[in-house]
Formats: sequence, C-alpha cells, structure tokens
Amino acid sequence: TEEMKSVADVLADLKIKSPLH
Repeated sequence: TEEMKSVADVLADLKIKSPLH
C-alpha cells in the first residue's frame, strides 16, 4: 500500500541521515 511505501521511504531517509543508527 502507499502507507507501507511511505514508511519504507521514511526509514530509508533516516538511515541516510543517521547512518550510525
């Protein structure tokens, strides 16, 4: 669903911003 895609996108963005985490 679009929500799932949004969540995955947010998680990917967080990984990019916080690679240490």
